Parts: sequence; C-alpha cells; structure tokens
Amino acid sequence: MWNPVYCLIDGQELIVMRYKQLALLCALLALYPVTSGANVFSQLSVSIGNESNVPRGLDADHEVESQFMQLGFSGGKFLQLGLNDSLTLSSSVTANHYRKTSGFDNYALGGQAEYLHKFGFGAYAPRLGFSVGANRNFMAGRVRDSFGKTAQLILSKRFTPAFMLRVGIDYEDIDSPTVEADAATLSFGYDPRFRLPFELFSYHSKAAFIDGEYAIANGWLLEGRLRRIDGGTVSSTTQPSLPLYKRARAFYSDPGFDSGWFAYLLDAMTNEWSAGLSVPMGTDTSINLRATWHDSKSSADGSYENSIVTVGYVRNF
Repeated sequence: MWNPVYCLIDGQELIVMRYKQLALLCALLALYPVTSGANVFSQLSVSIGNESNVPRGLDADHEVESQFMQLGFSGGKFLQLGLNDSLTLSSSVTANHYRKTSGFDNYALGGQAEYLHKFGFGAYAPRLGFSVGANRNFMAGRVRDSFGKTAQLILSKRFTPAFMLRVGIDYEDIDSPTVEADAATLSFGYDPRFRLPFELFSYHSKAAFIDGEYAIANGWLLEGRLRRIDGGTVSSTTQPSLPLYKRARAFYSDPGFDSGWFAYLLDAMTNEWSAGLSVPMGTDTSINLRATWHDSKSSADGSYENSIVTVGYVRNF
C-alpha cells in the first residue's frame, strides 16, 4: 500500500510513491551531493490486514488464511538535476508479523534510485522514469531468505488536475542463499545426481503494468492497477508428489510451518489487480485502504488465488 505525496520543488511537481517501512535512512543517501536543489523526506506507517492464501496453496486444502500487521519506515532525498531532470534516492525497512502463520514473519531492507525526465513544461508534460533497486528479505528459515535486484521503466502523464495514468515494465532477479538438505527433504530419497536444487527463491520475473489515480475534490485519492507477471512462485503443500516434483525448479521442506509442509518453486503467470483509497487526516497524515487480488497459473497445471486487504495509518515527515 502506498501513499502519494505531492509537493512543488523549483516549480516542478514531484510525486513520490513510498511504501510502508520501518528504519533509518541509509547514511549513504545523506552523503550524496546536492546539486541545484534537494528535498529530504521520510515516512512512518502502521497497517493491519488479512491474506487469504499465505502459502500459495494450489487447492482449497492448502489455502491458509492469516491476519497480519506491518510496520514500516522509509526515507530518502530528492535532487533537482536540472530544469526537467531529477533523481530520487531512498531506503526502507519493513517488518511483518502474521497472527496464524508466524513462520512467515519477516523483515526486509531495501534501497532504490529513480531518475525522472520531464518532456516539456507544466504539469501535463509526459514523464519518463527509470529506477533500480535492491532488497534483502529475512524470514524464519534460511531457505526462505532472498536477495532481489529490480529495474523499472515507467511512462506517466497527467491528463487533468485530478487524473494521471502510468504504464511500465519491470524486471526482478531474485537469489536464495545456499542451504544444505535437511532430514525431511532427504527422506524422499531422490537421486543426488538428478534431484532439484534447494534454493526456493532463485528465479527471474518480468512484468508489464498500467495504473492510474484520480484525486477527488475533498482530498481523497483513488488508484487502481493491473499487472501481469511472468516469473516464479513458491507454493507449499502437505501432499508432495513425484509429478509435482518433476514440474518444479526447486524443492525443500517449508520452514514456514512446524512440520509436514514442503515448498516447490514453480514457473507461473500471474495477473494482479489492486485498488486503493487514501483519505487525508491532516497535512501529513492519511488513512489508506487497499485490496489486491492475485490469479496465478503455475507450471504444475495448477492455479491459485490470493487476496490481500489492508488498512493503514501513514505519517509523513
């Protein structure tokens, strides 16, 4: 869930989309040299939500629902490089706690740099943005840890004072740490010469998306997005099988549960729909509502659905 913040710097409108996060701004960002202008920003957020299919189960018997709480802090610096060019540097930390599936508790550290070019003058001029980022995710079980590198290209245009549209593509490269097989994984007796890797989160994904936002006169902000993702998904089950194993790219016992669950890395094509509403509560605060729905088709000839609903409080500094 995100909260757009609008401000004017040297006559240009800046739209900063910041996710819920929880930590101090990287010292590196504070040391970055300021050119013709700079603006430091930070954001604190708290949210609660419900996720319908935490382990990405491929059938109703393995769809485990859980409520969760998220804390976050993010911060960064906006640098005006010229009349139509800017650079935004940011860093973040998030922490998630699941009520019913505490094995999926996690925290993540991230950083991002975004370059933005504006084609012309005024608020209605199109803008082209390119960003790169990195994030490190830590979970209760080393096999679910991951390190991701991202790149994104976005073209945006404001058509009216209230309505903006964006289209873009993105790419993500995710790596897992190397782990040794545990007793549960070895119990299947797969031939060591041919068995699957254990690194569940080692895959690439690419996506295309379109999203828009509409500002209502009372300050409320509506937004919606459609995103199509070609990549991987980690799905868990209590009924592992050889046919599923043959279609997977990695396999390991799932540390997200006490015992009896196993996780597969599968190729997947996912459609993601999301909608959000931001309600201002003051100059620097808002209440944000968001709903996201995933429909994923996996390489195992199975599919899963997952919905996430959140409500959060955001404070900008």
